[in-house]
Amino acid sequence: MKKSILLSLVALMMSSLNAANTYRVTPDAPGGGNGQSWATPMTINEAVNTVYNSSVHGHVILCKAGVYVPTAKFTLVRNLTVKGGLAGTDDTTLDPNGERTIIDGENRSDLSPIFNISAGDPSTFENLEIRNAYFRAFQKTQSGDITFKNCVFDSCGRQYPSNLSNERGAAGHFNGNNWTATIKYENCVFFRNTYEGSAATKVGNGIALAFNQCKRVMFDNCLFVSNGLGHATVKSSTPAGKNLSGLRGAAIYSSSPLTVCNTEFRANRAGIYTGTMGAMGGVIYIYKSRGKSSFENCLFLGNSCEHCYSIDKDTKEAGVIVVRSDSSGTKDSLDVVNCTFAYNFTDGKITSAGIDVGSYDGTTANIKNTIFYGAKKSRDSEKGRDIWVSSGCTANIDYCLFDSDGKENIEKCIAGDGTKTIGSNNVFGDPKFARAITADEVASIMVNNGSYYGYSADAYETVFSKADVHALNRRLTVDTGDPASPFANEPHPNGKRVNLGYYGNTPEALSTLSGMKIIIR
Repeated sequence: MKKSILLSLVALMMSSLNAANTYRVTPDAPGGGNGQSWATPMTINEAVNTVYNSSVHGHVILCKAGVYVPTAKFTLVRNLTVKGGLAGTDDTTLDPNGERTIIDGENRSDLSPIFNISAGDPSTFENLEIRNAYFRAFQKTQSGDITFKNCVFDSCGRQYPSNLSNERGAAGHFNGNNWTATIKYENCVFFRNTYEGSAATKVGNGIALAFNQCKRVMFDNCLFVSNGLGHATVKSSTPAGKNLSGLRGAAIYSSSPLTVCNTEFRANRAGIYTGTMGAMGGVIYIYKSRGKSSFENCLFLGNSCEHCYSIDKDTKEAGVIVVRSDSSGTKDSLDVVNCTFAYNFTDGKITSAGIDVGSYDGTTANIKNTIFYGAKKSRDSEKGRDIWVSSGCTANIDYCLFDSDGKENIEKCIAGDGTKTIGSNNVFGDPKFARAITADEVASIMVNNGSYYGYSADAYETVFSKADVHALNRRLTVDTGDPASPFANEPHPNGKRVNLGYYGNTPEALSTLSGMKIIIR
């Protein structure tokens, strides 16, 4: 009997030694704590090192809100959960002021990437703000899924030197290990992740985010603001547009299928290559993804693809979204549903300021319930301001609104040598945004000094941040979407039909009878 009890106690002790642990960290921890309570916290590097040296998966690191400056970068070979923004009183109460846990890389080259992950099982990061990463905030290999919740990525990759030959991914670079890993972002913000140096020959694809061979990448309720090329780059004395290569995707470069919902892209800036390669640009660049990507209820406002030097050359594959198959036979496709493209800019000639259905036969885009308004091209050709379809590719477009004076001028909105199937349910005119950007305001933020033509550095703060794209033109935008599309999330009475644009099939949609008076006699 005594032997049985002893063996049970030994088994229990061994089980506890091999179990996942929870470690608590604070910004002012003196070091040497065990992290088993908030009274004995660890430093964040102590906690990560403990997890690294453990053979057990599934540890949890709980971080009190505040600013942390790592003493060394974090290497993670096993899955874990990191939760920030806690008050530091217990394991669940969040900071009363809503503060996150801030991890500041201080642009130090020895802290790059800040997180280097090679776990084969799922990990989660929540309520963190990663800022001033010298090169990358996160770098991931192996097959483990990663989920980010309520995270902010601010000013990463800005100080890294030029002439990078592969993907950049300042906020994150993810290799999905032969299409096995899924990456998810929920309620995340990507702000000012840019390359700020002078002209470069190579800055890497995907300045903010780069994905390679992931099973799928998902964004829900996220915000991208002012990612891509900084003003110093495009306005350099040796302009980037002259020499820049290795840049596809100012905000996102992905060779993985994307699912993007309820997400905004505002004032992101891409450059366009002007040399012999030609295939450069795009705020979002999807290439060889081996699947279908989709954007639903997304806003693209004031983004730009700027050909800032030899403007006599013809460039292609630019705009906000570029989807492109490759010569090996992969066939990529794109669905765009209930989105709004407003005041986007390109100064390439053979390109659009909106969607570019790119090179190689078989690339397909399906676009519906979407508003295109206020796009601007600086080149002599105004054709294809909103959608460009390259030879061998197909775009199916219906139930959309275009900024045009009628179907007879549709080539101003949609152009290219590919197949353009333009449905009979498109409408043309002004969506009457609740707070539109005037032509004078756009003119006030355009810069043309001979070597640079595009939006000024403070364009977002001075103009685009003021825009309100609730479409108030009831005749053109209310209950004019595809009758087969969902509409139940719109407020009643909703006409049992979806509205066009970013707010279609959402609680912010204009109701069918909104603004109408019913007079009873």
